[in-house]
Amino acid sequence: VDEGKLPDGHLLFFTKDGLIKKTEWAEYNLLKPYYQAIKLKDGDELIGVEQDLDQTTIFYMTKKGMSLNALKDDIPVQGRVAGGVKGVNLNKGDSLKFVSQVDEEGEFVIVTDAGFYKRVLTVEIEPMARYRKGVKVVELGKDTNVVYGGYVKEPFDLAVVDNFGVAFSVNTEDLSIEGRTTKGKTLKNENKKRSPEQVFKI
Repeated sequence: VDEGKLPDGHLLFFTKDGLIKKTEWAEYNLLKPYYQAIKLKDGDELIGVEQDLDQTTIFYMTKKGMSLNALKDDIPVQGRVAGGVKGVNLNKGDSLKFVSQVDEEGEFVIVTDAGFYKRVLTVEIEPMARYRKGVKVVELGKDTNVVYGGYVKEPFDLAVVDNFGVAFSVNTEDLSIEGRTTKGKTLKNENKKRSPEQVFKI
């Protein structure tokens, strides 16, 4: 931000346990060298901070293939040291793989540890009230998990690291667009049989 001047509007804080906090930028206009930005419960972590954008919803994707496109109209404005409110209702043993503001354009990118990849159009996931379990965004096998979830409006490369530590790249444009209840497709090249363990946006 510009030195000496914070933007107008609000910040959104996202935590690992699915909480969301909305706080005015002005709350962080302090002269202290460091200070508390959010109150976290034991075991929770801050995983993202974004400026609140107009005409957007908040999209959550979980390790177990669930997704919630949450409306923002009932998120209260809280003070700097508040802990936030429930954003998504996670099933026991599930955890977040992706959370960010989205609009009606673009696609969601999904990679599973079984080596399946796909994109799902944003409009496939209808917005609904926050703090729900949401809907399935990918079909998973019994022991299969989502290792990467992302949002794409302009194509980008993904760095994929398999269970043997071998790294390769794949462009989002090369991934098929499918419905939310399919498992996706394997790659068509020499990396089709690899099992992704970690995936990063390049």
